[in-house]
Amino acid sequence: MSTLTLEVLAPFTVRQDGKRTTWHPGKRVTLSPEKAQLVIKRVGKKVRVVEQADSLLIDSATPDAKAVYFFRESAGTILGPARVDFATKVGEGPTAQYWLFVTVDGRPTSVNVTQLRSQQEFETQVPLKPVELIKERR
Repeated sequence: MSTLTLEVLAPFTVRQDGKRTTWHPGKRVTLSPEKAQLVIKRVGKKVRVVEQADSLLIDSATPDAKAVYFFRESAGTILGPARVDFATKVGEGPTAQYWLFVTVDGRPTSVNVTQLRSQQEFETQVPLKPVELIKERR
């Protein structure tokens, strides 16, 4: 039986067997070609097909690596400073992707380098403010 492996590039929610699950960037899922094509059709560029020949390079960060700041869509804000633990390269050539594995607030997380932001952007971001929903009178 042939399969396709998909890698999640942007978060989205799927419904499987009556349950809702959020797929986060970096997650890899192996599916039948039919199911993989269905996922691609529904979420488009939020996933990519992983080629079997994809190469993976992982390297430890140097102890004196600078802290990084990154945008986290699920939080709607720029987070940091984060300590870089590992750097990875997935694939070759123009389709290669670069990821950092970082520790922020004591928790490990992965960051695609396209989400990196500057310290100035971090310091000047407008904080999110909670709002109350307006309820209609009945």
